[in-house]
Amino acid sequence: GTGRPAAAELASTYEACIRGASSGSSAAFCETDMLSGLPQSLVRHALLISRASSLRVHWANRQRVLLLFALQLRGCLHHARGRREGDVCIAQLLSSMPERLAADAVSHALHTPPSNEVPAPVSDLSRRLVACMQASSDRDAAAFCVASFLSHAPHPTVREATSLARRVRDYGSA
Repeated sequence: GTGRPAAAELASTYEACIRGASSGSSAAFCETDMLSGLPQSLVRHALLISRASSLRVHWANRQRVLLLFALQLRGCLHHARGRREGDVCIAQLLSSMPERLAADAVSHALHTPPSNEVPAPVSDLSRRLVACMQASSDRDAAAFCVASFLSHAPHPTVREATSLARRVRDYGSA
């Protein structure tokens, strides 16, 4: 091994820490602790992505960033063991995306009646999300991609991931 904790372990430690955070500074500690467990090149890349999303960049650049988030989600879900870790993966996606886009996607997903069909495997859904993001032509199309991905999750899962994402946004972003 590399001496670094596994991604799933990092995610659950971070989640527990954020849940217990009572202020922005205690949440910043959670963030620092999590980042210290990641390779430096990955942290630098994440910083570049977050800066890119805060600037008004051309759609092609924004799309590349959102596609990266979708690919990251696919990898995260692939390694997630159980619903709790899956919720953390979805929360990471939502907290990484521009706030209005995430809010629109969640709102659409929660207004979609729960399906009676047999749920598709998460690997298929995340693959479809990536393909949809690649084809998206603007912000609304990207929001539709995320909404259609979320609409396959039970509403309590979407609400839980949204709540977790909000905590990450409120307390976990420097």
